Formats: sequence, C-alpha cells, structure tokens
Amino acid sequence: MNNSICDSKEISFICEEIKRIFDVESITVFGVKRSQNDNSVTDTDICVVAHTDDKNAWIKKAYLEIDSDIPFDLFLYTPEEWSTLICQSESFASRIVRKGCLYFGKA
Repeated sequence: MNNSICDSKEISFICEEIKRIFDVESITVFGVKRSQNDNSVTDTDICVVAHTDDKNAWIKKAYLEIDSDIPFDLFLYTPEEWSTLICQSESFASRIVRKGCLYFGKA
C-alpha cells in the first residue's frame, strides 16, 4: 500500500486519537476505500496491537470516543496474538503486514 495513505488527514486523525486514548504497540492502516469522484478517503480499516483483557470493551470505547469524519473498522490483536499470527503466511494478520501501511510502532 502506498505510504501516502498513512498521511491522509482523516486517517491520521483517527490514528492519533487511538494513540491518545490507548497505550498501543502498533497501528497499521489497510483496506482504504476512496471516492471515485474526488479520490477522498471514504472508509478505512485499522489494525491495532495493544494489551487488553477485554477486546469488546476496548473497541466499544474507541468507537464511542473517536469522532471521525469517515467510517472506520478496527481490528484489535494482543501482542501475543499478533506475534504468533504474523508468522503464519495464510493468516489475516500476515496479510495486514504485507498490504498495510504501518502508521505507528513496529510491524
């Protein structure tokens, strides 16, 4: 994915809000959809690696606290899950690493 995707104002806002609200190890942007009319970002997927005991509560808090102009979907992995799954070439996590744009942290 083109690294300029990570430089999008809308995507940068969401990622910075995630960093502000949560203690995260990494943020990877992938699955960006753009308008055919003006090429503006219309939707994005964001993968976050963070320590949490309650993924549902973490994701709910993110959706409630981040007031974004564009829709976004979050994919949350614990560091343990992430380190295991990125080594499996057929996993979704591995695909995120290959296709995504690392916004923050280490892949």
